[in-house]
Amino acid sequence: MREHIMEKYGSSEQESDASRARLMEAGNEVGFTFNFNDDTRMHNTFNLHQLLHWQISKVACMT
Repeated sequence: MREHIMEKYGSSEQESDASRARLMEAGNEVGFTFNFNDDTRMHNTFNLHQLLHWQISKVACMT
């Protein structure tokens, strides 16, 4: 995943490390633990977000 992010955003390995550290710190502040590793896979959540939006609109129509 690191290589994908570095290529997509044009960041260096040091910038990637700093970004991960900021995310981990922000997560810790709200009780969430990020478990980053270089073998982590990136998943496309576009369809999931569409489904959630559709469901929220259906519930809103029922109230």
